Amino acid sequence: MSVDITRQELYDLVWSTPMMHAAKQFDISGVMLGRICKERNVPRPPRGYWANLKATAVKKVGRFTKPPLPNQPEPNESFDGWIRKEYAGRDEADAASEFDPEDLSDPIKPPPLPPTESLYEFRERVEAIFPKLPAPESIASLHPIVQKLMDYDVTLAALRRRGSLDRPNYQDEKGKMCLAWLNVLLHCFELLGFHITVRGKKHFVFQINFLGHHKNFVFFVSESHLPPVQRRAQKKTYSRSYCFRWDQEMSRYTKGNGYYEFETIATDNIKQIVMDVVMDDEKTYRDNVVSSYKWRVERRQNEIENREYEIQRAAEKKRKALERLLQSREDMMNTAVASMNHADQIRELIATMQAKSQSAKRSIKDLDRWVRWATHHANTIDPRHMSAQGFEAWIGKFKLKH
Repeated sequence: MSVDITRQELYDLVWSTPMMHAAKQFDISGVMLGRICKERNVPRPPRGYWANLKATAVKKVGRFTKPPLPNQPEPNESFDGWIRKEYAGRDEADAASEFDPEDLSDPIKPPPLPPTESLYEFRERVEAIFPKLPAPESIASLHPIVQKLMDYDVTLAALRRRGSLDRPNYQDEKGKMCLAWLNVLLHCFELLGFHITVRGKKHFVFQINFLGHHKNFVFFVSESHLPPVQRRAQKKTYSRSYCFRWDQEMSRYTKGNGYYEFETIATDNIKQIVMDVVMDDEKTYRDNVVSSYKWRVERRQNEIENREYEIQRAAEKKRKALERLLQSREDMMNTAVASMNHADQIRELIATMQAKSQSAKRSIKDLDRWVRWATHHANTIDPRHMSAQGFEAWIGKFKLKH
């Protein structure tokens, strides 16, 4: 959510009345207004400011200093805003070539149109609208982040004198060069519309919201010893260069791979750093447009092949199920016929045993009991002796369609 006023108007508002009262003008909470101030890089009064302001009116002594509004353009008017609009427009145009690769009813769209300008022409067009950055010597104010580092460094220096092992980083000449380099970087980045943050209480991590993605960066001054000939010519034993790196890794790095070294602080240095990222993003964007379309086409072909495979697999599964069903029916019929024949054979055996008993002119022990058991067994396995309910259940096993 945002409020429809300029950064200057927002700055004047939050420093003229408490946040809760200022937020009521926009029907939002004071917390939400604070978030908007943070997003637009507008300093806001710290906790206790208004109470101290009343005390100041009586005692003429105040604890807080009102920081200046950072010289930063409105988001819609900044270089960052222009680049984002550029890609938003392209995304809208490239959306015409998008289709759902898994929805076969969604036809494959024509491929995206190739870029109308080369990378060289794109760079020239971007450089033509690149804002004019202030000369480093004209930047007199300290950026709040630089002031924070200086204040913390003074604390470390005081603790160091008391025996602390933490050593200050910016008290010597090299450290002051680092802060001067950082001050120019931060002011220029904000003039381009990039939002900078710093995290950590002891070990600081610097991050910039750069063209829609967050990137960590490191700044430092590098010292290198000169060879004897240059020492005599330049009358110094070492040279210093201003260094910038786009990552936090302390492993080995080389120039040109997100790492820069400059002999002096100049606005062209900032422009080179920014333009390299812009051009890398442009190359990546163009490659992604092409690769994304190719991926959708390949994914559609895979989806078609998968559908055909599933159809064939389902047909094969159905065929095998039918074969098993027919075999099961045949087995049940064979089993029924075999059981019926076996029952008839048992009955013939019973008749034979009874005739034998009659010809023997004497009763055979337990013959009647055996006849009753054998007759019951024959009737049990004989499907002709099934009940109507049992016969119906047996027919149901054939799974005949109506």
